[in-house]
Amino acid sequence: MVGALPILPLDVNETNTPSPNGTEPAAELDHPSGPFAKAEALSPDRLKRGRRAHRRYFLWMRLSRLALGAFIFVSVIILLWLIPWLPTGLDTSDYTPRVAFTIYLLAGAALIGLIALSLQELARRDRQVLTAWASVYDEATGLHTRSYFYDRLGLECERAQHMPEPFSVIVLRFHTLGSSSKSKPPLSNDALKKTAELINSVTHSSDVVGLLSGSELAVLTVRVDRERRHSLQERLYRTVSAALPDLVGEASRIDVRCGGATYGIDAAQPGGLIQAARTSAALSVRQHVKAA
Repeated sequence: MVGALPILPLDVNETNTPSPNGTEPAAELDHPSGPFAKAEALSPDRLKRGRRAHRRYFLWMRLSRLALGAFIFVSVIILLWLIPWLPTGLDTSDYTPRVAFTIYLLAGAALIGLIALSLQELARRDRQVLTAWASVYDEATGLHTRSYFYDRLGLECERAQHMPEPFSVIVLRFHTLGSSSKSKPPLSNDALKKTAELINSVTHSSDVVGLLSGSELAVLTVRVDRERRHSLQERLYRTVSAALPDLVGEASRIDVRCGGATYGIDAAQPGGLIQAARTSAALSVRQHVKAA
């Protein structure tokens, strides 16, 4: 199976320019809370509930389409049978006032039922939109939240075990050089949102951009193997580095790092993939971007 593949050494992004002193990656190894900390693992119960909901969703979708097709088929047969001026319809002499009134009642009840179901479906979709914005998207930036990104990554790992398809995770890390405040994020919410829009312009529409923290963005790239991940990493890095000076309003030096991990090669679990991508980004040499 794919999940049983050995963990090979991480490959480091080599698209960045060298660091002035060359000692910065080693400094991050001393941080217990940095990218070399213990890998985060999804709760087994939460992952199990997500997998079950994922299977039930597709089951209900298939059954609903089957039921809708059967409803349309039976409705066409009933109309062909009831309309008297059609060749296959009943004769007008068969429609007594009592039978006609009964048919009107049945047609009216069916129409009211369809209207009620349609309104419920519209309300359900609006409720889903509200729920998605509350749990899937970050309110300040509009990006996918950390919890949703981990859940989606867990589902992709589960699916890859049954239908082997490559996918990768790319992490972009930002740090303001010379800043004494560690609590202040290097990029504002607006800058993070615009950076995500740049990433979306480079990646596929099915890929997911998530907000891991105030200084980290993660990209889940579907159907991207290790070789394609290298070229995508380079495009993402160059695109973000070139546009970052225009996104940051203050004069500052932004440290940009990019790392990635591929399922089945670097790790086979959600937490391990994120950890491997972070480690790859931490070991890569820094690129300093001067913001105007």
